[in-house]
Amino acid sequence: MTHFFGKPRTWRRLAIPLAALGVAATGGIASADLVDAFFPPGIIGGDANVGITVYSREHKATDPVGVHVGAFTIRPQVAVGGGYDSNPLFSHKPKGAELFQTTGSVSATSDWSTDKLSALITFDDTRYPSLSNQSATNWSASLGQVFDFSTDRLALTATHLALHQTARDLNSAALDAPGAYGVNNLRATYAATRGQVTFTPQVQYTGYRYDDVAIAGTRVSQGYRDRDIVDGELATKFSFALLRDVAVVLRGASIQYREARPGQPKPDATAVSALIGLDHATSAVWRYRILAGVQSRQSASPAVKARTAPVVEANLIYMPSGLTTLGLTVTRAVQDAAGEFAAAFTYTEARFSVDHELTRDLLLHGHVRVQRAEYDQTGTAETAANAEASATWLMNRNMRLVGSYAYISKQPAAGGTITESLAMVRLQLGL
Repeated sequence: MTHFFGKPRTWRRLAIPLAALGVAATGGIASADLVDAFFPPGIIGGDANVGITVYSREHKATDPVGVHVGAFTIRPQVAVGGGYDSNPLFSHKPKGAELFQTTGSVSATSDWSTDKLSALITFDDTRYPSLSNQSATNWSASLGQVFDFSTDRLALTATHLALHQTARDLNSAALDAPGAYGVNNLRATYAATRGQVTFTPQVQYTGYRYDDVAIAGTRVSQGYRDRDIVDGELATKFSFALLRDVAVVLRGASIQYREARPGQPKPDATAVSALIGLDHATSAVWRYRILAGVQSRQSASPAVKARTAPVVEANLIYMPSGLTTLGLTVTRAVQDAAGEFAAAFTYTEARFSVDHELTRDLLLHGHVRVQRAEYDQTGTAETAANAEASATWLMNRNMRLVGSYAYISKQPAAGGTITESLAMVRLQLGL
């Protein structure tokens, strides 16, 4: 996990659309992150208040200030590093290899007092010198503007992501090389505040396009995964006390596929869901957030049964001091690789994380995550687990050095366990 220099305000404005797409589009498991969408976990701040974590808060002595160009603040960031991957092919016969990685971003935010305009470009390039077919480059571009109307706000965003799926993903085939796919998203969100109540209607379009992949030396078309999703949502949030909110969320979606698998009907569908949630800070130390409800999916094909299932996501944050943040997230939902509304398997995830500021210029991070997919049609299941630890040295305002180690284990529905470990050292530069 790469932690750049704090979280610029541009990113906070675009974080929800990009994060939701980046996760939901992974080609494997797609955790919806409902809690973070409706109750953002933290904001930029200089203090150790509830919701401001060790990593999300400002580090005024070491955060880059950005470059001011006219009415905009531009924040360029880049990180270069190298390491060793024990199993880049992610197969039952591991063959290790060195890798080099370059990541970066450029954000631009207007300095206007209202109607702010933001743009963000990111990239992530990974190279394996001895296994060139495992090299890949992901990138994204997003443009967003907020229009302020007294107590109301309209946010418009357009996002494109160029990503790759790999054999590490749950519900993914044993690919010979990373498989490219793209995601386009257009979103409009309106927030109307009336006293202690906020109404937030939202409508968006998301298009997925998959390139062909290679499996066991054979070229395989993934055109059957190309789809267009139009969904709408109405969230109503009520603040009944300081740092205590209740949300009611209604969602609906139309999922249209561009083609079908040979001999099978297109999995077009409509989906609806209703959730209720609570964001509660019992003190400056404890905070819990939860969303729970029901989701129903009706297929356009009479051969596929309608599916109704519970949707739950809970998050617990514990901050015993301003130097340590512990978090626990548990998710239970129905989804598949075709999108968060498609009902093909039941997905369960648990994630525990620790962030600690050992000294003013040394940040530590660790997390453990377990995922499980239970497939309805075959009665099979597969499990994946990963753990990561990293240390970030804040060398000065423009430089950071990060050392990390990650371990991945996957138990497929068929076959033995596959494992992989990755050790990396990165130098991050920012203005």
